[in-house]
Amino acid sequence: MIRPVFDCRRCPSFPVIVGRLGWRGNRPSPRAFPSARLLGLGLLLFLSLSLLGACATTGVHRGRSKPQGPLRPFTAQEWERIQAVQPVVARVAREHDLSPSLINGLIWVESKFKRRARGRRGPKGLLQLMPRTGRAMARRIGQRYAPYRAEFSVTAGVAYLVLLRDRFDGDLTLALAAYNAGPGPVVRWRRAGGEAPRPRHAYVARVKRAVAAFCRRLSQPDVEPVSGPLSCAALAPRS
Repeated sequence: MIRPVFDCRRCPSFPVIVGRLGWRGNRPSPRAFPSARLLGLGLLLFLSLSLLGACATTGVHRGRSKPQGPLRPFTAQEWERIQAVQPVVARVAREHDLSPSLINGLIWVESKFKRRARGRRGPKGLLQLMPRTGRAMARRIGQRYAPYRAEFSVTAGVAYLVLLRDRFDGDLTLALAAYNAGPGPVVRWRRAGGEAPRPRHAYVARVKRAVAAFCRRLSQPDVEPVSGPLSCAALAPRS
């Protein structure tokens, strides 16, 4: 038998390794061979899943999200929750000269109008502000921090969105991406001259789709801006 130039059986650790795998000399143990194969397949599967997870979490996949169809019809319970917060939405929209449909669309994506909604990482309320951001906005707007109170959540959340819009020179798309990911990552994307990762594009697309639905289903002409980049005419143009 021709031996290879480098014989692993002479390595100091070789007896330990083969002992654990069940090898004896040149012939494998019949009981150990299936276990070794399963171990190899399991390791290959683990590495594949790890690579897929890394691509998903680091933003390797970039580019525009696929176009989505119209928003599904609201249930009776959802309509009830939506109608309950419209006085607050209308007031905040007037204060900031925003479309109520934009605010409604953002609330829909963030919490489906569930006042006591809570995310896995800690965001709370209708507009899912993180506690630290919520407390900072409470000081800014002069209200008590009450994340599950609709009045506070909508007022603070929209004020935060307006701050982000002004920070990014009126660019609503960047403001929405920063609302979702935080302003820091958006600043880095701009400096690098690249696009936001696909999950951020998908988030902005979901908000705009919801805005279009609210423009058609719950238009408020007495509050709606007549023109401008934040009006329904711009956010949800009719074909």
